[in-house]
Amino acid sequence: MMFKIIGFIFLGIILVLIIKGASYNYGKCHSEMVKRGIAYGRTCGGVVGGTKNTGYLQEMCINCPFSHYTRDSFK
Repeated sequence: MMFKIIGFIFLGIILVLIIKGASYNYGKCHSEMVKRGIAYGRTCGGVVGGTKNTGYLQEMCINCPFSHYTRDSFK
């Protein structure tokens, strides 16, 4: 019984670490874009390099709260 509890706790910790690692840090990205001169204030034009479906905008920029583009802009 004790091994099951330890196993569930271990799996829970692993799951939390996977979810945290999979989420993208848009604030850190925005700070880097400001340093590069791509972003200004609370808006960012994004970075070129995606696919035709994203209008050649990087995939990481699609759901960024600082980007002034939306997914509907590419349809």
